[in-house]
Amino acid sequence: MKNKTEREEFLHNYKAWDLFAVIGGIGLRFYQVTLANGAKIVATENEVIRYNDERSVSVRYRLLLPETEDYSPYDVHSGISTNEFKTYSPTGHSVSQIVDYLTKRKSVI
Repeated sequence: MKNKTEREEFLHNYKAWDLFAVIGGIGLRFYQVTLANGAKIVATENEVIRYNDERSVSVRYRLLLPETEDYSPYDVHSGISTNEFKTYSPTGHSVSQIVDYLTKRKSVI
């Protein structure tokens, strides 16, 4: 991936990644890709049903780092450590955070 646009397209093309879990009763699908350095990106697709039966899809991304990696895009004084990126959480990370990681680690991924 040569630039920010290609990195964003890579994330938005998550359906090309491995589909590793489906929870049909609540409309969840989990896709993941493993990068060359062992980091993983998980895309959680959630079908949203509105009161008028209108349906849409929401996607959240999560960056999971190998235990040996020390990385945090936040200011050191923010109180958020690298450990935030070591476990899965449904709240996810922003596309900007993951693109920043892909940019800073492009030599190893």
